[in-house]
Amino acid sequence: MIKYFCCVCLIVSFCFAAIPAFAAKQKYTRHYQKKTTYKQKKDHYSQKKDLPVSNAYLQVNRKKPTVKVTYSSTPTAFQTDSENVLCNGKTTLSCTYFSVSFSSSADCDTSKIDVNVTETQPMLISVSSLYEKGTCQFDQILKHELTHEIVYRKVLQSFLKKTAQDLIREYESGQINSKGCEEIQQKIDKIGNDANKDFVTLVQSEQAKLDSDQGDHFYDMDICQREISE
Repeated sequence: MIKYFCCVCLIVSFCFAAIPAFAAKQKYTRHYQKKTTYKQKKDHYSQKKDLPVSNAYLQVNRKKPTVKVTYSSTPTAFQTDSENVLCNGKTTLSCTYFSVSFSSSADCDTSKIDVNVTETQPMLISVSSLYEKGTCQFDQILKHELTHEIVYRKVLQSFLKKTAQDLIREYESGQINSKGCEEIQQKIDKIGNDANKDFVTLVQSEQAKLDSDQGDHFYDMDICQREISE
């Protein structure tokens, strides 16, 4: 009986000792949870982000943007009207003329971007009439200009791919930052307008590699002289 009574006393004593410790633990846990929740809320509202304005988020489709390029190239034309050909302000034996204009627009409802390419000057190769067709000199001159044509077309294709990537990147930036449709369209339109100047700068740089530092054409007429001597 005495042993049983002692056991009961020990259990009761343990319970009384454990209650304050348990209560302290619960209090600490609640305090930690409140502190954590407050910190999370504070961090959430202190983030520096642009919030949507005037339902801008809802104005733009969240679908990944696509680009459609509309361009119809025309066949290369040739002319031999005069002995001297004016090319970039210089009189020479030949010249290749070509120019295009770019414009771009975006449809926010479908996330589609349209790029229109118009040939303001279709590909035209002008060769001096000083040499008759079929002569070695004429062939060398024409060969040089056909190389210019190839460069024009390769640069254009490469430029269109890069422009398409730039347009998609700009459109996605507007989606991520919840920009309104009008602002996105303005940025897309600007890229199209800037493309006109950028293409001219790029193509002139590539075409210059085929000519001398003074802009003179390399025809390699020495081949014709060797043929005559043989």
